[in-house]
This record gives sequence, structure tokens and C-alpha cells, in this order.
Amino acid sequence: MRKLYGASRVLLTAAVLFSVVLTCAAEDAPTSLAADAPKSSLSEYTSRVWQTDEGLPHNLVRSITQTPDGYLWIGTRLGLARFDGMHFTCFDAKNTPALRNHNVSALAVGVDGSLWIGTYGGGLVHLKDGVFSRLTETDGLVGNELSCLCPSRDGSLWIGTIKGLSHYKNGTFSNFTTNQGLVFNIVRAVCEDGDRNIWVATGEGLNRLKNGVVENLTAASGLPYNSVRALHLDKSQRLWIGWNSGLLCYDHGKFNSYPFEKEFSGNCVAAGLALLAVAVGSIVAMLTNGPWIARVGTRRASPRNLYR
Repeated sequence: MRKLYGASRVLLTAAVLFSVVLTCAAEDAPTSLAADAPKSSLSEYTSRVWQTDEGLPHNLVRSITQTPDGYLWIGTRLGLARFDGMHFTCFDAKNTPALRNHNVSALAVGVDGSLWIGTYGGGLVHLKDGVFSRLTETDGLVGNELSCLCPSRDGSLWIGTIKGLSHYKNGTFSNFTTNQGLVFNIVRAVCEDGDRNIWVATGEGLNRLKNGVVENLTAASGLPYNSVRALHLDKSQRLWIGWNSGLLCYDHGKFNSYPFEKEFSGNCVAAGLALLAVAVGSIVAMLTNGPWIARVGTRRASPRNLYR
């Protein structure tokens, strides 16, 4: 198997999967130099496109992650694919009974290296030691239509759905909806910060679960806009929040806004920020030290929509 380590990285768009290789030496430069480097464009990368003709189950890619064994896992509208750098192995309802609904909406790797698979309509699927198992509303999950997954450092799993938030720990679900204080039941993103607080993004604002208490953060609390699309915690323990027109950084109790109308500079996002906001509106750490930011909501990753 060809493991995808080193300079190889993956860039998603809403329709295709790219393998992106950095052709300049910036990736191997010290973080301080990379952060101060001039803004670059996609011309510094070479790309190859994989679609259904090459074995991908569907061209609509919704999630991607990498397990410790080096495999890339790609969630698509019509199934799950494992990629070894050369070939795809596909899993769907026909060959994997646990994927009763093979519309894969979210992927995450647990602290034990196992793979969590969120489906849109078929609940939560777990792949561990080569065995697929499924958990649904019948088992206590708040909803079967999953939108996002967030493994916790304590080994538990936070699950965002269109019906609320679930926490799976020691084989048991705890659920949070508007009845428990969420500002909205449709969860778009979940993130755990350095203090193990859980942040929940919705179309009506943010929630923070702190010491078992659900807090609401909305426009009345300093958010410029309630519709939050993405969350990412950087290496400096700052929380980056993607919204319709830019980014917020929550640092030491304060929100700092970086609207896309203003040009990003290296200084704005220095200190090891590694995030990529893909076209579907998620923020994932797929690039190393270079602080690349793709404009949320675009249909393609063009140079004008990438900031560094």
C-alpha cells in the first residue's frame, strides 16, 4: 500500500477530489518563515482529479479523513471509499450491511484509530478492527441524519444531526436539543477546545457546553452573524469560526473578525494556523503550517478565493 504522508495533501471541492502536492519548498520551511511568506496561488501545486471513472463511488464528496494506517477515506453521496494512493475500495449498502444508507455525510478518526462514519439517514457507523457496526435512533442517537462528527480526547464522540447533538460515551448516548438549551437543532459543526469545552455551530448562532452547562452565543453576544458554518481549533488553541462573509477568531474570551472584504495577510493568521475551508463550508486541518484559508461557500477553489 502506498501511504499518503509527507508533502501529499488532499483538497476537496464540492464535486471532485484532488490530490494536491506542494511543489515549492515552503512546507519544509520553519513555521515563522512560512507564515511571513508572500501570498501564493494554486499555481504552486500540481493536481490530479479522481472521479467515478477512476473508481470513486460518486463525484459529490462530502467528507474525507485519514486513518493511522495511511489510508484515505472518502465519504460520498453513494458510498464510502478507501484510497491507498492508487486504487479505490468501495463500501455501500450492497456489500456492507451496516451502511444501510450509504449517503456518507461525515467522517472522523477516534483516538483509538477507528473510523466513525456519519450517514444522512442511516445513523452512525463504526469501523473497528475490520468490523462495521451501526447505531441509530433506536439505540439512543438523537437523529439518523448526521451532519458532523467530533471525537473527544477522552475517547467519546460528539455527533451533530439535523435533530440536535448527541454525545456517545461508554456505549451510551446523551442528547442535547433546544429543550436542553441549544439555539437550534440543526447542527452544522462541532469542535472541542483546549479546555474540553464543546462548541456547536448552527444557523442561529453558537453554543458552548462548559462544565455541563449550555451557553448561547449569538449576535447579541458579539457574533456579527448568527449563521455559523464551520469551526476549527488551531495549534495555539484559538477557535476559528467560519460564517457567510468571513472568519471570526475566538481568543481569550474575545471575538476578532476577519471579513473577506479585507485582504488577509500572514500576520492575521500566523502562529501555526492550519485550516482549509472547503466549498461545502467545513474547516479541516488538511494543510500543514502554511495558513491557507479558502473562501467559504464558493463552488471552486480559485486563487482569488484562497488567502494566506
